[in-house]
Amino acid sequence: MPNGEVEELCRPLAHAVGPWLRKQPVLGVILRAAGAPEVWKLLPGSLNAETLGVPVRQLVDLWPL
Repeated sequence: MPNGEVEELCRPLAHAVGPWLRKQPVLGVILRAAGAPEVWKLLPGSLNAETLGVPVRQLVDLWPL
């Protein structure tokens, strides 16, 4: 992990998704997370409507729980 910080893994995702959304603004963004609630909270910190400029839906995969 970059510098040992899990949050550092999420920021590059936001930078990678941005160009796709600029090229295809009709694309939807859905965050899917599984595992502990601590993990569910990581993605929306970097990938959200404010940072991406589009609505973001969040789904939690309850099957493995």
